[in-house]
Amino acid sequence: MDKDDEKAFLNAMVIEFHFSGKTELAFIERLLFDNSDLNNKQLAEVLERQLTDNGKLKSTPEVIFRDSWSKSIFPKLKAEGYQGENKWQEARQWLINTKYPIWKDKQVSSLNLLDSWQWLREKAENRRVINPIILQQPPLSELAIGGWEKKETSIKQIPLNSLIHYQIQLPQGGYLLLLEKFSNSTDIYCLCPSCVSPSFKFDTGEVILPQKTKYYSKDHFTIQGSIGIEEVLAVISPVKPKLDWLPNLQDKPLSLTEKHLQSLITMVTMQSETQVFWTRYQIV
Repeated sequence: MDKDDEKAFLNAMVIEFHFSGKTELAFIERLLFDNSDLNNKQLAEVLERQLTDNGKLKSTPEVIFRDSWSKSIFPKLKAEGYQGENKWQEARQWLINTKYPIWKDKQVSSLNLLDSWQWLREKAENRRVINPIILQQPPLSELAIGGWEKKETSIKQIPLNSLIHYQIQLPQGGYLLLLEKFSNSTDIYCLCPSCVSPSFKFDTGEVILPQKTKYYSKDHFTIQGSIGIEEVLAVISPVKPKLDWLPNLQDKPLSLTEKHLQSLITMVTMQSETQVFWTRYQIV
């Protein structure tokens, strides 16, 4: 989980377990990943002013910190089903394995389709992995009135009715999910896996989609629809995604709903080695 998720999750657990004061402080600070290189004594010394009320309490910060865990936190976790030893590392892993997925599902289930797409976009790495390649442009007579003049812009421009394919440079081998959001609409489709792809699993390197397959007769897409911004998102997983909605290789590209994207978000969150990439281009 990322830092924002981690802090929000721990705060939610504080509320669920009814922790407060020094117990809340000891719980959150001990379980934050950024503090994992500190032992309990070192962390208690960092938190000395807060634990001792600026020196008003006679107990040492180490004792207050230890008692918060031994007398309050561990008993509460065990009442909730934790069966491990009194070690914060085991308790943290138990929370991640048992409580975090439930909490995350509640967060994700509140996202609508466009919010879910935005969430995935924001997780994308800043690397050019997806590149739309123009294979054939339409005749001048089919372009907008006055012809099409390429303008200086950071966004790639592709005329309507062009023939294109997507060139994807996979930085690691694995299972590829390729999603496309059509311009000026909420329509989002899963292109891979589907009939436009010969496989679902690819080696590191270049992948071209679409490809002619037994179920798809073309090696290109035709840019149709309306002028605007088209978006493409790739998710690369080292293990086969456990998503029951994924199309088979003989199926047409699937129109995605918010439930589909919500389950994808959960997968991306839980699988730390999964990579997300995104690009956009302008239809003119």
